[in-house]
Amino acid sequence: MATTFISRNQKGFWVRDGILEIWLRLAALHIHEPGKDDKDAKLLYEIRNNWLFASKGKLPGGVPFDLEKQTNLEQGKAIVLKALMDLGAALRRAPEELDKDTINILGFEGGRVVGNIETWRLIELNEAMISLVNGKQYADATDKSFMPGCALERKVVK
Repeated sequence: MATTFISRNQKGFWVRDGILEIWLRLAALHIHEPGKDDKDAKLLYEIRNNWLFASKGKLPGGVPFDLEKQTNLEQGKAIVLKALMDLGAALRRAPEELDKDTINILGFEGGRVVGNIETWRLIELNEAMISLVNGKQYADATDKSFMPGCALERKVVK
């Protein structure tokens, strides 16, 4: 299974491409449409278009998702965090599993999702992304011990 390293300042985490692509598609849909006087409209469209392109599921060699470039400017960081906060709220209201047949109509080109997606996987990845954007220092690319959304089963925290 292919993986992509998501990082800021060379610190981050690995994630399986399949879950990353689904997450990216859903996150892109949570970037608000700019108003006619929105000074950040160009950047907003650039980020959304990048996420939609990266989520297509047909690109070999990793998912081309450059979170660091998108969040280097305060405007980009604000756009990304707003989208991730909105996605997080939507995921917490979602059912425990997202139906594979519904996911398969979202325009992925790299293959079909063959099983339902447990929502906790997307929530875990979303929370890790928010932490990364907010400056949490994860590991470097040599460490695969933390792969959000990719555990065999949900970890129960007491």
